[in-house]
Amino acid sequence: MADFEVNLKLHCNVVGGPYLRPFSPNTNWRQASCFIIGLNPATALWEEFSGFEEYWNGLTKEPELFYSRYRAKHRTGQTKTKKSINELTSLIGAEKCLVTNICWYPAPKWRCVPKRELRRHEMQLLKLIDYCQPRVLFFHGKDTVDFVERTYGMTLKPNVPPAEQNVQVGNMQILTYYHLSGLGRKKEQFNPGRDLPVFADRIRQHLQIA
Repeated sequence: MADFEVNLKLHCNVVGGPYLRPFSPNTNWRQASCFIIGLNPATALWEEFSGFEEYWNGLTKEPELFYSRYRAKHRTGQTKTKKSINELTSLIGAEKCLVTNICWYPAPKWRCVPKRELRRHEMQLLKLIDYCQPRVLFFHGKDTVDFVERTYGMTLKPNVPPAEQNVQVGNMQILTYYHLSGLGRKKEQFNPGRDLPVFADRIRQHLQIA
């Protein structure tokens, strides 16, 4: 096992739970070329698994194991944001995408994340990006935009139509969207149904997917 994964597991293995979630289940996580980055995972999981190794195995090797435990706890329907993420990954190719967050602490609402956790995982996310070397970073949510601006020292305009966004950091294309649920700032409305196919086309072009 690579040293990176060892350190990643150590970071996520919280004694007494909840386990941190560095990304959604993905057997191809090391080769992901597009990161889809939101705020934080919503559902806390740890007691549903026999231990951290089973949890990690569900994240990285047996997604159905993870989702079976997830569904047992999270019986409500998908959120608008989750539906939009699924649509975007489907348009790009799920095997190309890694769904992650700027904060890995699971909580149903951003305001419920303990203050000590709010920015504690940002460096780990940057290490994950450096390890996987994705070609596209797609950020959704105002706080993720703030993260990009702080991290890369730039000013972004996520209300710019997807076809007009043209920001790069090194070889990485940076794309931003205020909220995948369709909600935005005051008097601003976003239309994921209209914009996601355009984002997907931009991403596929950058990844050179026919």
